[in-house]
Amino acid sequence: MSRTEGSKDKKKRKIHKKNCICITCKAKRGETFGENNGMFGKKQNKKTKEKISKSKIGKLKGNKNPSKRLDVRKKISKALKGRKNTWSIKTKGIKRPNTSQSLVKAYKEGRLKPNKFKKGSYRKDLKQYFRSNWEANYARILNYLKIKWEYEPQVFVVVVNKRELTYRPDFYLPEKDKWIEVKGYWIGKAKQKFIAFSKKYNINLIDSKEYKMLALEYQDKVKWEGAKYV
Repeated sequence: MSRTEGSKDKKKRKIHKKNCICITCKAKRGETFGENNGMFGKKQNKKTKEKISKSKIGKLKGNKNPSKRLDVRKKISKALKGRKNTWSIKTKGIKRPNTSQSLVKAYKEGRLKPNKFKKGSYRKDLKQYFRSNWEANYARILNYLKIKWEYEPQVFVVVVNKRELTYRPDFYLPEKDKWIEVKGYWIGKAKQKFIAFSKKYNINLIDSKEYKMLALEYQDKVKWEGAKYV
């Protein structure tokens, strides 16, 4: 089976059957060794070897990397507990702390104007930075219902496939001791992290269906971003 044929067969690629042709499965079957290896019979020149050697200096692999140890991740999570996302607001430009100096200068000179209602921007009415208009709209609904909320207040460590990963839920409702995740679609290991977190904590998911129901009820009652539902 050729590589192009394998890419067309989505089912086989997803579930990784015995005849899967992805690099990982080939390596597990020992098909990337010897003559089957693309580098078989070839040699790297000195410059390439030096670049590879320099790139590995100071790097720790696997469990030797302290940032991947569970005890270190717990300490990081504890240190970040209770912190709020506070963004510095100067001049007309609304910027995050990691905004480059060139952008800050552009804001000051008036060459750039921040888009206040776009993914990943500061919302004046909420006095808070949000990653998406869905999250901002949900916060407005909570305000309308007079429900206290905190946005991404804490980072947690969850275990997915025996690997420790960080997870930061979108909202925390202190009066109800409940977490909220607003998600239109899943990217990467986001769903696996959500499932792992839900096994230990009280968390609700606001998916596309739930969001649409909320939109139909509240989009005309609050300051709404994005397209309205009919």
